[in-house]
Amino acid sequence: MIKIDSIKKSFGSEEVLSEVTMQLRENQIYGLVGANGSGKTTLFNCIAGLYSFKGTVRHDKLSPLKNHTGFLETEPYFFPRTTGREYLYFCCHARQVDPKPFKDYNPFNLPLDKYTSSYSTGMKKKLVFQGILMQQNDFLLLDEPFNGIDLISGLAIKKIILRLRNEGKIVLMSSHVLPLLKDICDTIFYLQNGVVEKVLQSGEFDLIEDILLNSMGEI
Repeated sequence: MIKIDSIKKSFGSEEVLSEVTMQLRENQIYGLVGANGSGKTTLFNCIAGLYSFKGTVRHDKLSPLKNHTGFLETEPYFFPRTTGREYLYFCCHARQVDPKPFKDYNPFNLPLDKYTSSYSTGMKKKLVFQGILMQQNDFLLLDEPFNGIDLISGLAIKKIILRLRNEGKIVLMSSHVLPLLKDICDTIFYLQNGVVEKVLQSGEFDLIEDILLNSMGEI
């Protein structure tokens, strides 16, 4: 189980996260929803270890957790003049995983021998997702994994995420595609004003629309 305890994060005098606490269990898919600017991406960067913060993120067995975490960022970065294949090999070597068994692994039919600079936004996301799968991470942080993705690839990613749950992985993902989250998540966290305002289980997902609309005030 991953315990996220009292995360606080500020940029200068602006507090973005305040006392964010979560518990994430194996064999579960968690969704994170909230308005633009609510702190979702900041929270992901803190959990992934890319930002300094107050509070703790720990696993009862895996330490350091970041060495077992695959993070799909909203806007992935690639080194210049790197091919897709070179990026995937880099991902494997970073986790000391033998890339040879993955020589022909290309579930999204990406042009792996072309430079990543020629990839579209959706192709870049699929490449990063493929990389963190090859790393065999136990915890996956997916920030808007379906943004910019074509329909067929979106269905494939959904199927893979469900498979990861069955393999005992922990998945925490954000998305603005609410029906998709309601379809595959076991629990959804609602983030507002830097705190988790609501924790909804699958039988309560029909409440999410009203919660989100009420946060906007009168329409």
